[in-house]
Amino acid sequence: MQKKAVSKAREQVAELLGCDADEVVFTSGATESNNMIIKGIADYYGRQNNANKNMLTSKAEHPSVIETLNFLEEHDFQINYLDVDQFARVDIQKVKEAVVHDSPMLTSIMWGNNEIGSLNPIEDLSLVFEENGLFFHTDATQVVGKVPIALNKLEGVRFLSLSGHKIGGPKGVGAAIIRKQSKEIYTRLTPLLHGGGQENNYRSGTLAVHNIVGLGKAAELAHKNLNKNVKRLNDLEKYLIDIFKTNLRDKVKFNSDEKK
Repeated sequence: MQKKAVSKAREQVAELLGCDADEVVFTSGATESNNMIIKGIADYYGRQNNANKNMLTSKAEHPSVIETLNFLEEHDFQINYLDVDQFARVDIQKVKEAVVHDSPMLTSIMWGNNEIGSLNPIEDLSLVFEENGLFFHTDATQVVGKVPIALNKLEGVRFLSLSGHKIGGPKGVGAAIIRKQSKEIYTRLTPLLHGGGQENNYRSGTLAVHNIVGLGKAAELAHKNLNKNVKRLNDLEKYLIDIFKTNLRDKVKFNSDEKK
C-alpha cells in the first residue's frame, strides 16, 4: 500500500514538471536537494583524473546554494560568481562566455528569485548547456506551481530542486529532479546519505510516506489549477501595486519589472 502511494506521488510530481517519474527523488526539501546535487556532482566528478573543478553560479542565489559552493571553495573548487542586473537576473552573454572559458563541472542558477520574484531566462540557459554538454542545475523552489514547467522540452536542465510547502504541501519534504542521460543510464553523483539504497541509490533512508503523499497531492492540484493560480497571483499583484500607486504615488519604487 505504501509503495503504491509513493509511486503515485512520484507520478504526480513528474506530471507537474514534465519529466519521467523515475527522475523524481524525494528529499526533505530544496535545501537538501541543492546540497545533494551540488556536493554529489562535485565529489563524483571531482575525483576523476584531471577533473575540472570549476563551477558557475550567480551572486543572487539562495543561501542553500551559495553556502554549499562556499564549502566547496574550501575544498579546492573554483567558483565563478556572476553579477546580476538590478532585477537579480544573470546576463545570458556572460553565462555563455563563462561556459566557453571555464567549461564548469556544474552551473547552478535559480529559476525565480526568492526575494523579488524576477525570473531568469531558463529556456535560453537550457539551450546553452545542452549545446555545450555541461551540467546545469536550477533551484525552482519559487516557481513550481506558478509557471508552466516542461522539463522534457528543456534538455539542458539536468537537475532541479523544489520544496513541498511552496506549493501547498507539507513542510519537511521536497524533491530533487535528476534527469537520465538516456532511457537506461542515470546521471551519476555521490549520495549525500548512504544506507539502504532507497530512491534509486540517490538518497538512502526510510521514506516519510505521509509527507511524500502530501507533496504528491499538492503537485496534482498545482498542475490542475496552474492557469487559475497564475491569474490569481497576477490579479493580487496588480491589486497591491494599485494600492501603493494610489496611496504613495512617487514615494514607492518596485524592485522588479513586468518581465518577471
